[in-house]
Amino acid sequence: MARNIGIFSDGTGQAGGANPINWTNVYRLFMATREADGAGQICFYDPGLGSNPDEGEIRGPLRRFKDLLAQATGYGITDNIIDCYAALLCAYRPGDRVFLFGFSRGAYTVRSLGGVLGLCGVPVGFADVTRWDGFSDAIRAEEVRALATSAVKDVYMIKDAAARAEAAAAFRQRHGTQPAPPFFIGVWDTVRALGLPGIGSLPGRHKFHDAILNRHVVHGRHALAIDENRQVFAPELWDERAAPSGQIRQAWFAGVHTDIGGGYGLRMGLSDLTLGWMIAAAQAIPHPLIVEPGLVAELRPDALGRQHDERKTSWLPWSEGTREAFVLHDFQPQPARMADAVEPRLQAAAVPILDAMLPYRPRALAGYPPFAAYYGG
Repeated sequence: MARNIGIFSDGTGQAGGANPINWTNVYRLFMATREADGAGQICFYDPGLGSNPDEGEIRGPLRRFKDLLAQATGYGITDNIIDCYAALLCAYRPGDRVFLFGFSRGAYTVRSLGGVLGLCGVPVGFADVTRWDGFSDAIRAEEVRALATSAVKDVYMIKDAAARAEAAAAFRQRHGTQPAPPFFIGVWDTVRALGLPGIGSLPGRHKFHDAILNRHVVHGRHALAIDENRQVFAPELWDERAAPSGQIRQAWFAGVHTDIGGGYGLRMGLSDLTLGWMIAAAQAIPHPLIVEPGLVAELRPDALGRQHDERKTSWLPWSEGTREAFVLHDFQPQPARMADAVEPRLQAAAVPILDAMLPYRPRALAGYPPFAAYYGG
């Protein structure tokens, strides 16, 4: 019987844990789907860059890099991709449906993982080999890690497209791989591995991963933050121009990066909006993701919920970079899509932004024609 295999890759510095107040939407969804293990669904959680993962989560021998270096530069994102692919190697059987979810750099990780799967597939029967009782745990781990590393570093990370395609064909022939494009990719506010203020390129810094959605991915969903205003958190949108009709749905939601992806606490109205949107998308398809009903019942989506601002509350000197260019241009030639909850927020007399009640008038929407009336246009 075909199963769902879920990979959940978290944002920078995020690792779930015992305290629910720190849980992102990725971790909350993982916890609600993990309970369905054994019912035709298997799920794996990948802690974010710069976190300190607990035992039992996806991890590898190269994941013990310095937390600050990882959070500042994205160093180690390649290892995250390798770890996630290795988890799939151990679990995948022909016909299984792969669901990938990620937030922030974790979103970039799973989108890159989708590229690896599109190029390399999954070796047929490899999961059975890695479970063979004659293998020690160390040998199994070494075999899995070596193959995953080869797929990512020797194929996917080749910059020249023709050379990359040639290496992928050789990999597939050598390992007898089964095509395994992701069935569903759901991401919150994708950002690439960029640095902290004042930090330039460092040796070993993650420099390249293809971020275009493979045509064989059936469903791609992306929730984006209208109000994020840190320059280095520029979003990585999917290019929809060549995508099959209905494959990609990207929508803008009110709030900053973590308002969208979660992590400010439970029952935050803005992050609950995006989590509910993602769950609905993953369940409104044939062969849906299995989610424990309790998670849906506890959501408290609120279009007028509290909004944060990391530039004002962080000790770091973030350079400003609002998102009007992305809102107005990066969905072309299709019109920008706003989540249904955005306009009610504009219509409200005031909403909670940090510790004040203010009218919602984000700079990113000032030039958006359908909302011109709210800006005096």
